[in-house]
Amino acid sequence: MGITGSIILFLLIWWIIFFISLPLNIQNNKKKVDNVGIEDPGAPNNPQIFLKFAFTTFISLILWGIIYWILNDDGFLMYIINLFYTDEVI
Repeated sequence: MGITGSIILFLLIWWIIFFISLPLNIQNNKKKVDNVGIEDPGAPNNPQIFLKFAFTTFISLILWGIIYWILNDDGFLMYIINLFYTDEVI
């Protein structure tokens, strides 16, 4: 896997994990009805975006490393192929 494929794979994993983590640990203003004209009652009080960025990046690096190891030229897949097809003549 080249550098371009690695970056694209990391970004895809990062975006999927980020969108999964967005609705986690959200508390909104649904109980406050008097400030409807000022702010959206469904908006979160503290979205914790920086924490979610850090969490997403950490989990994405781990998943990307595992997938890179599996898809790498001499990674896990080549080990399995060499294990079962060592006697094949090409």
